[in-house]
Amino acid sequence: MSQANPRQYIGALRAAVSAAKAVNKARAAAYHLLPDGISCKMDWAGWSDPWYDATPRQQALLDVLQDLLDGGETEVPLIALKTALRLEIRESEILRSRDNVGTDGESGYFFDDVLHGLYMLDAQETEQVFHGLIDRLMQPQGVRAGPGGQ
Repeated sequence: MSQANPRQYIGALRAAVSAAKAVNKARAAAYHLLPDGISCKMDWAGWSDPWYDATPRQQALLDVLQDLLDGGETEVPLIALKTALRLEIRESEILRSRDNVGTDGESGYFFDDVLHGLYMLDAQETEQVFHGLIDRLMQPQGVRAGPGGQ
């Protein structure tokens, strides 16, 4: 039994790594920490509405979070750390965000942003499961033939 030459996969691996870096660069460009005076609560207002449209900065965060969850990450602190690394957020910016308190008295801290994103992803998943159940309940279980087998 012959084995494939591992060198033939190096090109594909390099291409995949380059593509992943390009995607992360695009997400990092779209994402920014909240400006002073804007809290996460204010920014994510209405996130639980089924017709809520995420802003480009929120969508970049949601995409990274979904990638990490799909990859099997479950620990929130580790998810937040890996998200910060993928979005190329400097430590100084994360520390500055701790002092960002909005007019509502809530924080604009990066970790709060991550939590709101995780809440939204969880709500979307729950909604999909709910609609799937409703769809199955609304399907006819079987059409019965009338008298005479027709």
